[in-house]
Amino acid sequence: MQQTASKGGISSVRAITLEAQGKDATAGEAVILELDEAARGKRARKAAGICVAIAVGSLAIPLVHFVAPWAMLIVATVVYRKIMAQGAELERASGPCPACGHGIEVPRQALEWPIEWNCDGCRKRLVLQPAAEAAEGAAP
Repeated sequence: MQQTASKGGISSVRAITLEAQGKDATAGEAVILELDEAARGKRARKAAGICVAIAVGSLAIPLVHFVAPWAMLIVATVVYRKIMAQGAELERASGPCPACGHGIEVPRQALEWPIEWNCDGCRKRLVLQPAAEAAEGAAP
C-alpha cells in the first residue's frame, strides 16, 4: 500500500476486489484520502456556511421565510456533524468488471465499505471492498 501526504490528509493506494453475483472476483485498486481534523473542519464549515447563506437568503421570499430559515439551520447542523464524522474519502477506484471485463471507474465519494456500483458495459451490480476484508469473508 503506497502512501503520500497531500493537502488535508494522507492519500494511499489500496488493493480491492470487485465482485458480481455468480462470477469470480477480480482485483482492482482504490485511492483513499484519509482526512485530518483540520481538513474535515474546513469542509464542514464550508458546507454549513452554504446552508446558513441559503437560510439568510430565504428571509426575503414571502411565505417561504416562515419555514426555510429554520429548516436550513437544522440542515446546517446535520451536515456539519456528518462531515466531521467522515474519516476518509474515496478519490477513485478502478478495475475490470468480473462479468464482462469492461473497465470500471468509480468517481470521488464519501468512503463507506462496501461500495456498490453498476458496470457501464453489462449493467451488473458490483460490490467493491478492500482485498483483505474479501479474503477474511471467504475464509471459513
